[in-house]
Amino acid sequence: MSRRTFCLIALSGITAGVLVVTVSALAQAPAGSNWDHLKALPAQTRIHVSADKGGATCKLLSVDDATLVCGKHTFQRANVKSVKLTRYGISTAIGAGIGAGVGVGVGVGLAVEKTASSATTKESSPLPGPESEPSLAVS
Repeated sequence: MSRRTFCLIALSGITAGVLVVTVSALAQAPAGSNWDHLKALPAQTRIHVSADKGGATCKLLSVDDATLVCGKHTFQRANVKSVKLTRYGISTAIGAGIGAGVGVGVGVGLAVEKTASSATTKESSPLPGPESEPSLAVS
């Protein structure tokens, strides 16, 4: 298998993996008001809140129609831009998997190239052996 073919296969696999993760994340989003989704989250859920004046990563304490209380922070509904669940473990595992896949792909690609290169070198210019070396006569 050529290096180019291998790289294309590795890139296709990585792209497919990212696509599966993205599609599964989108499929999990339930219908309805986003604020209603926040109300449905259990207390102590770790979230990241982005607001007009800063943001915070903290544990959700309470949500009502006007405010979101997260740790020591209280956010007005009108100021909240986005709220995301923090999934450090999943994100770390996905990143490690992608990094390992890329590392294996690059490593195998280099090994295949080196093997092909050394095989070509051996065929095109053989090293002289002991039988082809000139002998010196000692008198």
